[in-house]
Amino acid sequence: MKTGLRLVPVLVDGPDAFESAFETISKAGARVVIIEEFFAPHRVMFQDLQKKYHFLVTLSLLPRTD
Repeated sequence: MKTGLRLVPVLVDGPDAFESAFETISKAGARVVIIEEFFAPHRVMFQDLQKKYHFLVTLSLLPRTD
């Protein structure tokens, strides 16, 4: 069964890489961004990027496995 969903994983190595990551996923047509809880202290930056790129942004509350 096709769901019409497509994952566009983009790895970042720190907060300085989020702007280019959001641009990359925007060009891929993404509408939802899931961000690992590790980056929760940068919520204000995500709000600004959410407004700029019109995404639904959510922080992942899944436990890390590393």
